[in-house]
Amino acid sequence: MHALSFKRFFPYCDFLLHDIGTGDGIAQGDAKPEEIRTPPLWGVRLRAPFLHDGRASTLREAIEVHGGEALKSRTLFEQLQPLDQNSLVAFLGSL
Repeated sequence: MHALSFKRFFPYCDFLLHDIGTGDGIAQGDAKPEEIRTPPLWGVRLRAPFLHDGRASTLREAIEVHGGEALKSRTLFEQLQPLDQNSLVAFLGSL
């Protein structure tokens, strides 16, 4: 599509497979049953509920239940001041 050729965009994603320990149980392509490919955050405001199993109804809740490989990111989020946490959640809600 010419309109999108050579345009930069920021999907906010690593597009990698992550072992979350609670995958969907289905091996797909290179993904093992316990792995999930990171979806882009671009458009996340339109995709509630969140996480691979829909167990988080808000973006904040999705951040707060992360563990495994994402535990460090969750811990960093928890260490932010409440205003900064709210700003981050608002930013995610703008994507």
